[in-house]
Amino acid sequence: MLAAAVALSLLVATVPAVALEASVVPRSQARLPQSIVQPQRHLPSGIRTLAADDDIPGIPLPVSPFMGWLNTTDVSDVYSVYLGVGDTLSVSITGPANTYMDVDLYQPGSTTIFNATNVIYTTDSVERSYVYPFGFDFKVDPSQGYSPGTYYLDAWFGAGGGAYTVTWRIIPEDGDNDIPDALPLLASPLVGWATSAWLWGYPDTRPPDRLKWKSAYPGTLVDGSDVRSIDLAEGDQLIATVSTTDRDLGMELLLYPPHASNVNTDTYVYYDDARVASTNLASVAMPESLNFVVPPGGAGGYFLSAEAWAGSGDYTLTWSTNQNAVVRMSGATRYETGQAIVRSTSHESTVAILASGAGYADALSAAGLAGAYNAPLLLTSATELPDAVSVQLVEMGVEKVIIVGGTGAVSAGVATTLVDGGFIVERLAGVSRYATSAACATAVHALVGTTDAFVVRGDSFADALAVSPFAYTQKAPVLLTEPASLPTTISAFLETNDVVNVYIAGGTGAVSSGVASAIDRLNGGATMVERVAGKDRYETARDVADFGVGKGWNSYAFVGVSTGANFPDALAGGVACGRMGGVLLLTTPTTLSPPASAAIAANKATIERVGVFGGTGALSLGVFAAIRNLLTF
Repeated sequence: MLAAAVALSLLVATVPAVALEASVVPRSQARLPQSIVQPQRHLPSGIRTLAADDDIPGIPLPVSPFMGWLNTTDVSDVYSVYLGVGDTLSVSITGPANTYMDVDLYQPGSTTIFNATNVIYTTDSVERSYVYPFGFDFKVDPSQGYSPGTYYLDAWFGAGGGAYTVTWRIIPEDGDNDIPDALPLLASPLVGWATSAWLWGYPDTRPPDRLKWKSAYPGTLVDGSDVRSIDLAEGDQLIATVSTTDRDLGMELLLYPPHASNVNTDTYVYYDDARVASTNLASVAMPESLNFVVPPGGAGGYFLSAEAWAGSGDYTLTWSTNQNAVVRMSGATRYETGQAIVRSTSHESTVAILASGAGYADALSAAGLAGAYNAPLLLTSATELPDAVSVQLVEMGVEKVIIVGGTGAVSAGVATTLVDGGFIVERLAGVSRYATSAACATAVHALVGTTDAFVVRGDSFADALAVSPFAYTQKAPVLLTEPASLPTTISAFLETNDVVNVYIAGGTGAVSSGVASAIDRLNGGATMVERVAGKDRYETARDVADFGVGKGWNSYAFVGVSTGANFPDALAGGVACGRMGGVLLLTTPTTLSPPASAAIAANKATIERVGVFGGTGALSLGVFAAIRNLLTF
């Protein structure tokens, strides 16, 4: 009789528990389960005396971890625990292989586990493919309909049977889940706890079939973000790393600018609160590290957020700030490296220049244009605007984006993405790289009326990169030429606009004496030509740097160092050097080139900061160390 009564009661409890309908806060890290379906509990067999833990009120929750036993005659162990306002109960259960055991949570005031309507939290185990451990993180949040009181945890048996282990903890409210509630960043290292779990609003209506919950509450993250504030001065380098030993916990670090107000907008890059720096969202591996240099004009109170996007558990955050003379500016891709360079050298700009990062031809012509607009240069793929670029555009307050190059270089789709994001888009392009160069030059002249120009070969990148800082500060166009023949579009620009000072970078193998003579004859012979050249690209870069500094255009206070073996990092880097009023030097990837070394050594009394552009694959640790050693007094 007793067994029949228990079986009948359990049959009521086999109604599949809950699917949820709730509003979604705009946040990519949150995994919002829309259906929670539990397997049917195993019906008991045999007769035994009811134990105190067979039903509510159960027994007090033992010290964690603890073990229990479930089988066909003992299908539930119920435990009671008091939770106050803001408390988070984090629970997990493991059992033997080829078994199914799970945990449910019942609200205060519940009288029996055999009433499925009282289940307010479960593990969503179907999504976990029945792989132990199962668990959940539940928070007593009155704003979501939950009240403090005695809750009931039910460890129950679905299939198999045997010993189980439950681990649990109560995490008090930390109150630092968003920017307005940010706590000061404590001394490194600091330990925290985070979870990606979603807190479903407590249901207030239920259809007759009891298969779905509907709630007037929107739901929220349990504790997805721990936000700390830190004051950073101009030039400060913040290095932060988050790590964990919990195998299921996935986290990222995000740094928000002084004007940010809400971490929930971090995935909507067209909001004003877009992140200024972040770790790699696509990377599952831990630890995650963030490296940020405060650009000129960017001093203020920043917000560092450690955010969970998978699992839950403890983490360790280490951080430091410095004013080191040598800093590396890099990212996981050429586009993220470009963003890192720009965000370390640019604080605000209403205009940005956008060029292809897959090729160098169009971007080489962009330095003078960027200078005329006092704008940064960012790189994009041909067919898709990188997220890192979108973030940077928003963070700087960009209103207008000027695309350099035709649709073969930067597609119409990229332009459409920008327009859809609310940006004004303009494109400068020609039928060839030389025509595009002339189009950029014409735009520069229309803005500032310059009578100076730089001429470099258009089928290679090194010399153009070297002049880009000076093209920026002097608001002078960079004109591309064929090595042995001056394109008609270039000669027409020089003559039509009365450009009388032309600076050629590179030897006669790069820009022939015939091209130089053709330029010299323009404007009735009034055009003056000066050539700056070294025996190779590394020496030419150093000579160009010295030449421009000698002219009083820029100084050695800021030095950018980039590989001379490839172009992407130096495209954004050269313009960034111009924004900093500095110079760009080129080196080999593994060894600091003698010309770069000599330039740094000769000017170390002037140098305030060296920006090393690119990761260790572009410029090795040895190159970084060599630069640092040269600046050690």
